[in-house]
Amino acid sequence: MAEQTTPAAADDIAMSKQAEKAPNPAANPAARPLARPTARLIKWLGFGLLALVLLGLIGAVLLNTSLGERFLADRIAEQTLPNGL
Repeated sequence: MAEQTTPAAADDIAMSKQAEKAPNPAANPAARPLARPTARLIKWLGFGLLALVLLGLIGAVLLNTSLGERFLADRIAEQTLPNGL
């Protein structure tokens, strides 16, 4: 005997067959789109820029201490002008 299915059940079966045929990019890393390396590059450039900004802020904070001010004063005192002043 042949089974009778309702239209809703037939739709569910058809959708499940389509889901089986649809590629899963997470299961196959080679099937991922080419935008993935670009996103990775942008992420690393963002981290690099963030690191540079943080280093600059840390340097500015250190130069604003008494030790940093003394360091700058010593560097300036070592400089001589071409006219000898």
